Amino acid sequence: MIDNTTPLVRIPRPQLGDDVRRVIVANALSIIDVEAADPRTRPLLEELLGPVAGRWDLDRPFRAEMVDGKWRTQGVSCCGLVAEGLWRRAGVDAPWLQVDYRFGEAITRARRFSAYLQPRSAWHLPTVGARPRAGDYVVIGTGLQTHALTCIGWEDDMLVSVDGGQVGARGLQAIHRVTRPWRAAGTAATLGGRVVVGWVAPEMLPGLAECQVPVGWEGVAV
Repeated sequence: MIDNTTPLVRIPRPQLGDDVRRVIVANALSIIDVEAADPRTRPLLEELLGPVAGRWDLDRPFRAEMVDGKWRTQGVSCCGLVAEGLWRRAGVDAPWLQVDYRFGEAITRARRFSAYLQPRSAWHLPTVGARPRAGDYVVIGTGLQTHALTCIGWEDDMLVSVDGGQVGARGLQAIHRVTRPWRAAGTAATLGGRVVVGWVAPEMLPGLAECQVPVGWEGVAV
């Protein structure tokens, strides 16, 4: 059973699509219940969030408001950062994964990057009968309700995901396993009541030579 105590190792990045998905899902399983308030797991969260100028503001609950045309924030919302941190572990070749984060860029940069890949986009819109697979990076909601999650499977019509941006002890950031009902009508879909914007197929993203995986990743079902 992979959990947040499972050791990580480096391997050559797999070439087969399902193995790329296994890498993503196994890494997602290895970060469930990682919390900023827990000194045992906080280093895992900081590593996953990636580079930042200074330190991650993880000791305060996240808040954001627009004041006089400018964003005023406290703490950090890490849903997109966590999903993109899984890409970093999986060896996705996206230069922005290695540079300091600036507020408001997560999710937007991942969507833009995946949508404009050549010769084929990795960004998928909801269509009749289509739904995300295990390993997909899924975007739901709009505006301040925009949220990114990593699908790890299905339980009937419930999408099972690993989500950053959750609230843990003391109101601080946490990563949890979440289930939400999927509802589809024609080319539109909702997940947990929020509109499904689209999702990214990880096997279509460019890759580096190596990736990082928890021991036992090969046995993960996708």
